[in-house]
Amino acid sequence: MDTHLLIENATIVTMNDERDILTEASLAISGNRIAAVGDASALRAQYPDAETIDGRGKVVLPGLINCHTHISMSLQKGVTLAVKDGLYRVMWPVEKSLTAEDCYYGALFGGAEALKSGTTCVVDHYFHMEDIARATIELGLRGVLGHTIMSRLGPITGEQELEEGIAFVRRWKGKHPLVMPWLAPHATDIVAKDWL
Repeated sequence: MDTHLLIENATIVTMNDERDILTEASLAISGNRIAAVGDASALRAQYPDAETIDGRGKVVLPGLINCHTHISMSLQKGVTLAVKDGLYRVMWPVEKSLTAEDCYYGALFGGAEALKSGTTCVVDHYFHMEDIARATIELGLRGVLGHTIMSRLGPITGEQELEEGIAFVRRWKGKHPLVMPWLAPHATDIVAKDWL
């Protein structure tokens, strides 16, 4: 049996064709889906056992999508700020030493921060992506996720990275509704043309 939730008396930003913004409206959630939007009394009658939240003074809007993240890097915030060419001189040596566990905890922190700010989906590529996928699932955060592929210059390079990128997609395709796997070549100057 699905659980039901009613958010009542809120301002609701819709995604309908007219992009309506409804005031003092209510929204019913059934399981993990929006089931209905409308008048509070009508929705209460339809979902009599629903938990209710008073949304007065609040706005209900679609979750945000961060189209370029590395949520595991929450552990390294500010590390390169004062260093010229910090990505190459500081960050890449740090990344080379990261463990799968480091990336898992970084993803928990970065993913929680994303959710707290209203982001419900991240597009992310990084190393140890298996552990990042595990963290996003535990948080309930949707992810378009890929294992970073670099053929040269980067902290972790080589044919095995291409193979792991492909294997990650194969392992996760259709495995969990919150994870959409994809190939994640880093950049044109770091990934061989034939790989791209």
